[in-house]
Amino acid sequence: LSTRSQPTDIYYDQSYMKVLILTLILFLETTEGSSAGGVFLGYCWDARDPIGCDPRNFVDGNHLKCSSAHGPMSWAGRPVYSSTFSLRTGIGPKSQDLTIYRPGEWMDIYLTVENYSQKYRGLALHAYNRNQSHIGLWNTTDSAFQFNRKWVSPEPGCIMHAQGDLKPLRTRFRFQAPPVGTGDITFQALIKVGPANDGWFYYPNGLHENLEGKVPPDGFPGDGVDLLLTEGPVRTLPWTQGNAGQSCDSVCASIGKQCDEEAMQTPLASSPGGIQANLNAVEFSLPFAASCDGISPAKDVDGSSWYNAANLNDDIATTVCNSLNEVKTKTQCGSSHPNARRFCACS
Repeated sequence: LSTRSQPTDIYYDQSYMKVLILTLILFLETTEGSSAGGVFLGYCWDARDPIGCDPRNFVDGNHLKCSSAHGPMSWAGRPVYSSTFSLRTGIGPKSQDLTIYRPGEWMDIYLTVENYSQKYRGLALHAYNRNQSHIGLWNTTDSAFQFNRKWVSPEPGCIMHAQGDLKPLRTRFRFQAPPVGTGDITFQALIKVGPANDGWFYYPNGLHENLEGKVPPDGFPGDGVDLLLTEGPVRTLPWTQGNAGQSCDSVCASIGKQCDEEAMQTPLASSPGGIQANLNAVEFSLPFAASCDGISPAKDVDGSSWYNAANLNDDIATTVCNSLNEVKTKTQCGSSHPNARRFCACS
């Protein structure tokens, strides 16, 4: 989000990636992706739809021979709740996890694997309300390139794997909560462990381990507790995110407010940690890169997020901006760029 001594400025540096990303997705969806749970563009797999085979129905333990399938992909064991996987709103003590969502705000949802040998390849993750519809929007804190390499949103209400590589032990998903009046929402995830034409399906937040063919004593899917969030009150947040090409003057005017340049120039609002902690109204990716122009903080259309180091204390700002070979320019309300979605403070 700045002009550098390079052939193109950073708003355009990543544009060549679009063709690469598209080619990569199409390739993976026809190879590894289709073998580890599938990528169905335009359709979101429901995590509770019947799938797999009761392990007792594998003929002589052969996953390619299921005598009575529970659903498609009969080569994998049918889903069971397992304590090996957790889906939570935090990663610290569970007592500190959020139990409410704020309508319209972005929040973190963490999927964690507690056993290294159980790293998963496939995932379908979504939230629903009393009408059973898939709701909210999904993203991760990955850059656009990394997101499209690992994940896909076939429709706005869910997120799925884009290929069959092993996924991280912990993924930080970003979820934009639904509008006012949605009521309680429940999160459900279907996890696929194991290679193509083999493996097991799991649900997170189980009360027991139930790994690799373990049949729950009381039958499938075993005991577990889905992540449930209740609707909290709406907050009027000072920050909002504009569309590509908008200045913060324009963004704030569109909601009947004025741009607060002083608030945007504070160090807390211009550091990676400060942005993550305070900007629940915006969508960002990690890591944040430093910039020294008047447009940051912002996210560019290729998915990279930028903070404005020029707003930090003079010594740090000078050091960072000199290393970037950029003119030290604090955040400006009137600045814009066609490829930048600015983070704006409005009052």
